[in-house]
Amino acid sequence: MTRCRCNHRRGATLIDVAAGSMLLAVVLIPSVKMLQQNESLHRRSLLRETMLHEAEQLLEQSKIRLTDPSVFDSTFRRSRPVVQNLSLTATDGPSLRATLTTAADATLPAGMEVITIDALVWRDVNNNRRCDIDEPAESLRTQRAAP
Repeated sequence: MTRCRCNHRRGATLIDVAAGSMLLAVVLIPSVKMLQQNESLHRRSLLRETMLHEAEQLLEQSKIRLTDPSVFDSTFRRSRPVVQNLSLTATDGPSLRATLTTAADATLPAGMEVITIDALVWRDVNNNRRCDIDEPAESLRTQRAAP
């Protein structure tokens, strides 16, 4: 009795390669797109976090300035809001613009001295020094009573 020696290769067939390619295309390409979307969301989130941090810093600095009774009184007695336009450079981040507005709160009854402080921080993409609707921006507001 003679044995037949058949040479069987232990490699991948063309069908195996095609199936593997299709599986990679189905899984890998959407994964890469998802990673790109996640990176974009992460960058936007970091920018917003930076803008909120800068706005908070502006509010805190203003509140500290307003602890001086003479500064508070002169700000409260103004007939118009005080508007400051600022250029900011965030640490390891983009250059930002900010508008800080302080004004007496006219909605309260007479005798109550409260100042409203608004901070608007935005990334001025087109460098026109105005916050446009398509530019990322964050704003915070707080109030300070007379010291």
